[in-house]
Amino acid sequence: MRGKTEVNRRGNAFVIGDAAGLASRDMGEGIGPAVTSGMRVAEAIVHNQPYDVRSIPRYSLPSMLRGIRLMRRKPTVGTLNTR
Repeated sequence: MRGKTEVNRRGNAFVIGDAAGLASRDMGEGIGPAVTSGMRVAEAIVHNQPYDVRSIPRYSLPSMLRGIRLMRRKPTVGTLNTR
């Protein structure tokens, strides 16, 4: 589960995903934070910037609920009009 990792980078080695303790606290979900941390590492390498995981969300449920609400607003392709 989400925990504090002392070292996120040592030289050219980066700690990401579950190894960085990024599984969400509410659902134990780890793939979303893992992908996000991998993208942050890529940006850090390309732009020669520090790598920081503190801004990766700690909870996955609020973002999942936002996604569900967005999906409900958009009409599905191929829906039939039953009037």
